[in-house]
Amino acid sequence: MKSLLFLVLFATAFNPAYAGATVDGVTNPLVARTQVKDFRLDLKLVNLQKQRTVITLQQLDGTTHYQTRIKEHNGYALSMQLRDVPAGRYLLTVKQGKVLRQQVIVKSAAGIMCSDWK
Repeated sequence: MKSLLFLVLFATAFNPAYAGATVDGVTNPLVARTQVKDFRLDLKLVNLQKQRTVITLQQLDGTTHYQTRIKEHNGYALSMQLRDVPAGRYLLTVKQGKVLRQQVIVKSAAGIMCSDWK
């Protein structure tokens, strides 16, 4: 029993950030995951279903530091080096049709921290 409890706690503690959402009561299969290492942010998108998707990284004052449009992909991986962007708070947005996923990114001299996906 202890080993089962340990396995469940271990699996949930080391699972990367995950986003799932509902639009009009229907679950959208778009999955967004991020991992951080030093000043690098790795983003993985799954179940895009070849629909147009826009990824944006904006500072909270509205300054856009990165934007790309994806189409005709089922999955997408992106690695962003954030060493050269100024310290501060950023909003990482993944938009696909009516589905909007957002994550707050905080960059400081010590590194990068991410909120949960909303």
